[in-house]
Amino acid sequence: MTDAPETLYQSTQVAWPFVIAGLVLLAVVAVFAIARHQPIASLAAVAMAGILVFFSTLRVEVTRADVAVRFGPLPLVGRTIPMGRIQAVSVAHSAWWTGWGVRLIRGGMLYTAASRNVVELALPEGRRVQIGTPEPEVVRAAVEQARGPAPG
Repeated sequence: MTDAPETLYQSTQVAWPFVIAGLVLLAVVAVFAIARHQPIASLAAVAMAGILVFFSTLRVEVTRADVAVRFGPLPLVGRTIPMGRIQAVSVAHSAWWTGWGVRLIRGGMLYTAASRNVVELALPEGRRVQIGTPEPEVVRAAVEQARGPAPG
């Protein structure tokens, strides 16, 4: 049996703007479905509830082995990046128009629940991953600690 790598940082953020907007929209669709006896609207309400559950939280975990980012209670939407692939780490800010959730950005992907503050991981071939967090400096420091001392 192998030991799990030491966890240096872990947090779960709630995507409050998404949750509030989703609940309001879900309530409207559910009322319409009940009042009009519309099976399609009922199916839409169930689908919306599922989407709300799977994208309402963002979990970020930094271990000595990797950085993992996951939406929702199951590891269906997210990514794990081995420390060996991370070439650099920095703090940045995502543009307001990028929104929340999982987004394609120039050169990579953005994963964010509700924060414009991001930690940017530089990967090989000029690729990058941005992870939204209310604690960007703490996450950056954890990644740097996991990567070890800079050569030289």
